Amino acid sequence: MTDWQDIHDWTDPRAVRAALAAGADPDRILGGHMAPLHSAACSGSAEVLAELLTVAREVDQPDAAGRTALWHAVRNWDREKASALIAAGADPWRRREADGRSPGELAWWTPLADLVAGAPGAREPSPEERAAQRAADELIAAFDGEGGEYQD
Repeated sequence: MTDWQDIHDWTDPRAVRAALAAGADPDRILGGHMAPLHSAACSGSAEVLAELLTVAREVDQPDAAGRTALWHAVRNWDREKASALIAAGADPWRRREADGRSPGELAWWTPLADLVAGAPGAREPSPEERAAQRAADELIAAFDGEGGEYQD
């Protein structure tokens, strides 16, 4: 194996190590969509992500949609992976070209806020932004059933 095409389980560190030993490029965008770091951050294990972080040259490489591996870890509320990526140098404030949002901004609204609170460049949400987020959360809860049945 000299590539990633045979990796279907990003929780299997032996398969990832074998691919790396055979010369697979840890920064290669797979299928034009995402690199192995993204796959590990999305659906892999923390162990596989840690293995890839030892060899990946670009920890903030965006996927085809402009999301970094840190974005995926934060989106999944995965503290262990987000912490590992930040420790490896991932920039929580790197903005996506598509919408200008960053993983750090996303993290403010999750249980991972403490991971980015002290990071260089951190800017806490304003009271207005917090109020807007609370209102959005209330609307989401109303429509997904957690806030009771919607009635007009």
